[in-house]
Amino acid sequence: MTPSTTTAPRVPAPRGLLAVLVASITLMLLASMMVNAIVPVIARDVGASVSQAVWMISGNLLALAVGVVLGGSATDVFGVRRSYLFGMAAFAIGAAVCTIAPNFLTFVVGRVLQGAGEGVVPAVANASVTRLLPPGQRGPALGLIFAGVGIGATSGPVVGGLVGEFGGWRAPFGGTLLVALLLILVGRRILPSLRSPERRRFDLLGGILLTVTIGLALLAVTTGQSMGFASLPVLFSCAGAVFCGLLLAWRVRTVDEPLFQPRLFVNAGFVAVAAIGFGAQLTNVTSNILIPLLAGRVGGLSSGEIGLVLTPGPLMMVVVSPLAGRLGDRFGPKPLIVTGLTVMLGAMLWLSATAAGNKPVLLAIGVLLLGVGSGAVNAPLTDTAARALDHRELGTGIGVYQACFFLGGAVGPALAGPFLDWRAAKLAPAINPLHIGTVVPAYSDAFLLVAAVALGTVLAAAMLSPPPAAPGNAAVEGEQVGDRSG
Repeated sequence: MTPSTTTAPRVPAPRGLLAVLVASITLMLLASMMVNAIVPVIARDVGASVSQAVWMISGNLLALAVGVVLGGSATDVFGVRRSYLFGMAAFAIGAAVCTIAPNFLTFVVGRVLQGAGEGVVPAVANASVTRLLPPGQRGPALGLIFAGVGIGATSGPVVGGLVGEFGGWRAPFGGTLLVALLLILVGRRILPSLRSPERRRFDLLGGILLTVTIGLALLAVTTGQSMGFASLPVLFSCAGAVFCGLLLAWRVRTVDEPLFQPRLFVNAGFVAVAAIGFGAQLTNVTSNILIPLLAGRVGGLSSGEIGLVLTPGPLMMVVVSPLAGRLGDRFGPKPLIVTGLTVMLGAMLWLSATAAGNKPVLLAIGVLLLGVGSGAVNAPLTDTAARALDHRELGTGIGVYQACFFLGGAVGPALAGPFLDWRAAKLAPAINPLHIGTVVPAYSDAFLLVAAVALGTVLAAAMLSPPPAAPGNAAVEGEQVGDRSG
């Protein structure tokens, strides 16, 4: 890749486009998070056992993981508008199925359809911004998108709990269905095509192999926590995931138009950013799982008190994300990435030192720092990933990057549970010499382990050399923003 010798003219991001994308992202996160507050009620009404209830969440996450990659590839093949409408339609159908679901199996089908939409729409949103705006001008738009993530994550449990309490658990799904239908109508009129200038076919078989690979991998992760990672079902799932993954790798290397190009994985700049995103999301999600466990099981805090402890994080994301986007455009993304990851590292060290469970203010400080760090990192990191990509693979590349981001959030909690059990069984004091108290050394050590991951991401980011815009990645070159044919 060679640097561009000319400065791209400033391209304004259409306000209508951003309004639709931010509203859609907020809806996706709200719908995903609101279920956590009403799972016990749903499980009782549809006759689901505890182990079955897990699939109300896991099935959604599986579809989301696949949808992220397929949604990115779809924007290259079908264009932004068609991909967005497909994702929103899948989400709306899923919401309708959940609203009328008479039993557990039907409800899980609805959640899977919702998850597909929840994966496709964010991939489309990020691909839209990176295609429409040149490097150095994407920050504010990406910042607004991640602010929508914070708004949805903050309001989801509250909306789900309140609406579910007064209108029954089906009411939140009916409400999201109505909003989704409205966004479909508006998006159909406002969103541009923004397809890749090169006509490509969608690799359906590659998509199937990807779905099975991710599905078996997540099945191994989720069942491993309850059955043990050495159990036969988990080992068979791992073997199946590896086998299908190898088939996918062979297909990517041998067919003319694969799901994603092999050069994506020899692009050192892109791979480095994807690895940093994996570590950053592992840090974020794992800590947001450990904190409620610590506060509830050890500290004895109520659900309402735990909710208040967790609130500062998403709120800070809402505040910091747009600011980080603007500063990233002004000073470059690397300083924001390094600073944000360093703040996240500080949050982990703070939580490791103060992990007592019954001190909500100390926990809330850690959550607040984590929100500041995440808000500072997300938009600049996405922008850096886009800068490393050729315009022909922007959609697919951003989808793969987001999949790495998502997988970090899935792997961390899966490993944190067994680690907590192992450390608790050893009855040893905390490794961190700054840990106050002797009651919960296992949690202190778990946060310290996550801090080691965060330290690795800080060091990797410090050595990161943000690539210049790849050829054709300076604007919407070759793409018709106003095209209504897509």
